[in-house]
Amino acid sequence: MPLFFYTVAASAKYLSLEDKAAYKRAFKHADNGNWRASQREVKKVKHRLPIKALEWMRICDNKTELTFREIVTFINANPHWPYQIKMSRRAEAEITKKTSTEDVLRWFGAREPLTGSGAYHLTRILLAERRFDEAKDVARLAWVNLNMKRTIETQFRRQYSKLLRPEDHIARLNRLLWDRRAKGAKRQLRQMSHEYQSLGLARIALMKRQPGVDYAISKVPRSLIDDPGLVYERIRWRRKNQLYETAIELLEQIDKPVKAAKKWWIERRLLTRWLLGKERKQKAYDLVRAHGHISGLPMAEAEWLSGWIALRGLHKYSEAFDHFKRMFENVSFPVSKARAAYWAGRAAEFGGKIEISQRWYALAARHVTSFYGQLAATELPAAQQPNFPTEPRPSINERTAFAKLELVRLIRMLGQIGRGSRIDPFLRQLARQSPTPITLALIADLATDLKRQDLAIHVSKRALREGVFLSQLGYPDLGKTLNDAPDQAFVQAVIRQESAFDPKAISRAGARGLMQLMPGTAIRIARKLNISYSRVRLTRDPGYNVKIGRAYLHQMLEEYNGSPVLALAAYNAGPARVNRWRKKFGDPNRSAEHTIDWIESIPFYETRNYVQRVLENFTVYRGRGSGKGLSLDLSAPIEQGLYATNP
Repeated sequence: MPLFFYTVAASAKYLSLEDKAAYKRAFKHADNGNWRASQREVKKVKHRLPIKALEWMRICDNKTELTFREIVTFINANPHWPYQIKMSRRAEAEITKKTSTEDVLRWFGAREPLTGSGAYHLTRILLAERRFDEAKDVARLAWVNLNMKRTIETQFRRQYSKLLRPEDHIARLNRLLWDRRAKGAKRQLRQMSHEYQSLGLARIALMKRQPGVDYAISKVPRSLIDDPGLVYERIRWRRKNQLYETAIELLEQIDKPVKAAKKWWIERRLLTRWLLGKERKQKAYDLVRAHGHISGLPMAEAEWLSGWIALRGLHKYSEAFDHFKRMFENVSFPVSKARAAYWAGRAAEFGGKIEISQRWYALAARHVTSFYGQLAATELPAAQQPNFPTEPRPSINERTAFAKLELVRLIRMLGQIGRGSRIDPFLRQLARQSPTPITLALIADLATDLKRQDLAIHVSKRALREGVFLSQLGYPDLGKTLNDAPDQAFVQAVIRQESAFDPKAISRAGARGLMQLMPGTAIRIARKLNISYSRVRLTRDPGYNVKIGRAYLHQMLEEYNGSPVLALAAYNAGPARVNRWRKKFGDPNRSAEHTIDWIESIPFYETRNYVQRVLENFTVYRGRGSGKGLSLDLSAPIEQGLYATNP
């Protein structure tokens, strides 16, 4: 069945009643995979833009029957549409021996294959065209870097074996093992020498925590016993089996990770945290500062942790400052910039360099929506306290031009036919393509207008990276659901982090609705509130969800004497864990300084991040409602808890 693809002229803003009815039926048929019925429904519509969305859906559905040429025609005509990689992979999957050689060569003229199937057919055509060097390059790159279905992998290996070198097989095995693709790695072992078979089997045994790992390691030849992948798996295996000391001994032998930096950093971070838990601060510092990372998230996190241990554990203020400064110079996201600058300020202050510390606090406070930016603001004189930045104000001409964009018109039309759930990829694509302050504000406004506050929040977070603060659109209000309750700012801060105001959100763990309630928790709280429990209402009735979630939040605050930090940590990780952390790290409310250290001592990244993000959200909501500014005072009296406002 051919694509019913049309060149779309500028459409009117609204669909007629007839068009709306036809498109509602067409999209319903498409959802059920009945593409012929969908095509029949739209034959007589006047506004044809949503037809392209149907075609896009059809291309993204791997079960539909389409040709390589049909898919490529759509991609070439719509390079600004979302899921370009997904559509390209689909196009490669439709290449057959009957596909035009010219079409395939034209397609790959400016791009490399994304799939094993695409690489297989491109290599076949290049060999037929006697372009041997190009065929060799394509085959080798694909063999090393691409995952392949078993049938394609077998064909590729059999037909192009003469193009592949031993080092290509070694590189493929190594990559599969780092990607934890044990099944593919086992197939690859058949092509390897006995030595590399032993290495691969040992890595898999460790990876899967199979019995007999010592025997598997003993079979690895001495020439490969220091293979980085094997050493990594041995470290990970020991750490998971609580053999921390010997895991650290192995890790100390690594000079600089050359592959899988994030994986190496996870092991180093966890072992460093274990040492801190044992009060072995110098050893922890020595381990983490030898991280060897030169860029990216591992480098930023490693430099921060090195600086924190040097400052708070070892009182090495100069060394700590250098770590935080290095982090600041190598990160770009506002949250990371503020974190690095705040701690550089702290290190300078502890070292007696007050003027330098004030400069760093001022740098951190520029990022007024971040936890550490808000903390930094409390360290500055009143005259330097940040307030809400000016937000973009689109002109009439800018609004008009935005409204004419094809994806904007499509999003509006999808909203008209009740397909608001389909707008996500299109709206996110708009934000990626046009990251200007005005456009981002207009996109967030569009999402809000279609009652997709979750997408407005997504856009507002992206806007922050561009230095654009959307205090209204990026921080939705529940309005009548809370009726201006005194805890409104706190509850909304939690909801923004939990569900991004998506009332239908369901997490992988099963948490549901605005406040992401687990059914078991909701049952207990509903019983205490003397209301009936309904699992369905958790995602269908926002007021019901908030009533139960708010009661649970208050229960946590009461249990922890009004401590927002402990209450939020318990809301995220559970009271049992928080009680263990209190025994281990003490009471976080002795001072603002200790509170910050307590948060950073939380063993789970997710919970550390959660507490900081909710507190920064709260500061914005509270400041927006009271005009009190954007500083976060963690030294507020316990009895006032989170409801205290800065004087």
